[in-house]
Amino acid sequence: MKFRVGRQARLATTVGALALASVLASSSPASAWTLEPYIRYGATGDPALCVQLGIDSMDNRDIWTYPDGQFGSDTLRALKAFQSYWGLEADGVVGPATGTKLMDMIYMDARRSSSVGNTWCYTHLPTYS
Repeated sequence: MKFRVGRQARLATTVGALALASVLASSSPASAWTLEPYIRYGATGDPALCVQLGIDSMDNRDIWTYPDGQFGSDTLRALKAFQSYWGLEADGVVGPATGTKLMDMIYMDARRSSSVGNTWCYTHLPTYS
């Protein structure tokens, strides 16, 4: 028995495939869950500030940065040291693995101080959860 596929079905399949390809091609890299874009050198505002707050939450005298919301050379240096310390790829880019570790530090800092702290950063850091 031979099935016939109508012209409308083929057209709908083609249009759907093109729409999916368009979305995938235009999407910026994002984490598996939060869909926040990766954070890199040159970022400003809350995403950069959250990177800095996560690094500073570690309480390590050798790895720190001034939280000013500007992802400049000092933040890049501190982020690479942070990534290396935790066994992450020290590429200076905050993707889901680094973002998750930064949020771990922020949550631990909040628990130590018995406050909400900077937990709002979860809306700005790419993470796995």
